[in-house]
Amino acid sequence: MQKKILVVDDDALTLETIGEFLSSKGYKLFLARTGSKAVQIARKEKLDATILDVNLPDMDGFAVLEEIRRLSANLPAIMMSAKNESECRARSLELGANFFLPKPVKLSLLEWELREIFQEGVNR
Repeated sequence: MQKKILVVDDDALTLETIGEFLSSKGYKLFLARTGSKAVQIARKEKLDATILDVNLPDMDGFAVLEEIRRLSANLPAIMMSAKNESECRARSLELGANFFLPKPVKLSLLEWELREIFQEGVNR
């Protein structure tokens, strides 16, 4: 069965790059450029994982993660950010993210993290 992943990033190029890469790997994707759109998708779809940028125009990725976790407490999450890597990493993991990626994202590392999540049945 095809895994459903929500990818959230306000940068169109990053969203397109990650989207094309993960689609080529067989994942079904839901893409959002705002936190509110991400939450809307999470309410409607049964997701298998989410990949969230910390810096979004309407709400930060931490708030999005908290809201999505209220809807699905065990949904695996990968956070990413180009700013304050150590602070963002710490806060992401405190909020229950499974992994944190610095931007620009290395697609091979993203793929590895998703395989870890799905092979190990990671859920927090």
